[in-house]
Amino acid sequence: MAHKRFFDNSGEGRLRVLFWICLLAAAVYAGYKFAPPLVAYHLFKTEVQDEAKLAHMYGDEKLLVRIMDKARGWDIPIGSDDIKINRYKDEIFISVHYSVTLDFPGGYSKELFYGIDARAPLKDTTSIAH
Repeated sequence: MAHKRFFDNSGEGRLRVLFWICLLAAAVYAGYKFAPPLVAYHLFKTEVQDEAKLAHMYGDEKLLVRIMDKARGWDIPIGSDDIKINRYKDEIFISVHYSVTLDFPGGYSKELFYGIDARAPLKDTTSIAH
């Protein structure tokens, strides 16, 4: 009975398997490095948009503190200078811009830039909490 061989004598099949294993490992590592900042960005973006909707309840200073606390909760490296709050008569604009640096083996690093722009109408502002 003929036995089917997975590898030829030159080892070409083994190299092909090794190539695919290395490619899979690289993809898993890239996901491990890039996914957490991206997930944190999307979750933080939702929270900033929610804060914009509730902005009629807080003054700008309190709103800044609330956004900074939420960023800290997601381990997002921002300072108060990275957050811009513009309040107008009928609406509010909140802009947050920050970057995250990913370090890779061999001294290589990649800086990722994120920006969030939230806009919401303001409701009655007579009961602003400071």
